[in-house]
Amino acid sequence: PQNPLLMNKLSTEVCIVGGGPVGASLNIMLQNLGIKSECFEMRKNISPHPKAHFISPRTVEILDLIGINGLKNICPPLDQWRHYQYSSHVLGG
Repeated sequence: PQNPLLMNKLSTEVCIVGGGPVGASLNIMLQNLGIKSECFEMRKNISPHPKAHFISPRTVEILDLIGINGLKNICPPLDQWRHYQYSSHVLGG
């Protein structure tokens, strides 16, 4: 017997696996260009815990261009990010 999930066929130009920030943004950009795309994500809900430590100002500009607005209003001022440091130890390093 055939798996019913495999019985349905999908016709698309681009298949994106992963609906995180990059996959979802790529899907929106491709569709805005008229390219048929589908984005697949295994999770049913958005994670309540952020996975990114930083969203660059250029990324916010690109997201604004594709219609994902409002990030500028909730992001800390750029000056705060200029002094952000990644560390592997509490006391330096």
